[in-house]
Amino acid sequence: MSNSIAIINRSAPYGSSHATESLDLAMIAGTFGQDISVYFFGDAVFQLIEQQKPQTKGVKNLSKVIKSLIFFDVENIYVCQKSMQERSIQLSELCVDATLLSNDDLKASINKHSRIMVF
Repeated sequence: MSNSIAIINRSAPYGSSHATESLDLAMIAGTFGQDISVYFFGDAVFQLIEQQKPQTKGVKNLSKVIKSLIFFDVENIYVCQKSMQERSIQLSELCVDATLLSNDDLKASINKHSRIMVF
């Protein structure tokens, strides 16, 4: 549990800086050897969709950033099963291999971390 960080994403991919800030934190912390787990709840599951089309010019496609997390030693990516079902998103639509967890399993997994950051 020491030096482990749970980064919880609750925001849609575009419309605020929360998504990019959380991914930046994951990459920076991973670079410094922290044990990072990234969680996606609610509209944040849209960040994981492979075929994103940002409406604003100059905005990065977040799926490309999420795919790069592996290069920063961020390998633990979890997604809320209920959020996926409510938005009719299939695992095959995601840009990375993510572990699908129930609400109870997500809570248990998050509680194992020494720090929790919510975006």
